[in-house]
Amino acid sequence: MNVQELLTQYAQGMRQFSEAQLNGSIIFNAKLSFINFSYADLNHADLRGTDLFGSNLSWANLQHANLASCNLGRTNLRGAKLYFADLRSANLQGAELQGAFFDKTTLFPTDFNLKLILKK
Repeated sequence: MNVQELLTQYAQGMRQFSEAQLNGSIIFNAKLSFINFSYADLNHADLRGTDLFGSNLSWANLQHANLASCNLGRTNLRGAKLYFADLRSANLQGAELQGAFFDKTTLFPTDFNLKLILKK
């Protein structure tokens, strides 16, 4: 799948992109709220400014991803690999981060007016 196919299918109402292979993709300022990217490979993806509000990114590979200025509010990031990811100025309000991997992740300045959902 390439970015154009993703955007076309999303515009047609599709939201299920679990296990999508989009590593190295460039998707700027897109509106992709409530998308299911669980287990997707978004390694080295550039998603700056993308609206991912309420999306499912659980167990996604987001290593080296640029998520700066993304809206990740109420997003499920449970178990997501965020090693070396850039989350500067991202909105993480209400995001579920239990089990997410943050080694060497750039977080600040980020909207940490958070109520993290850390369920057991």
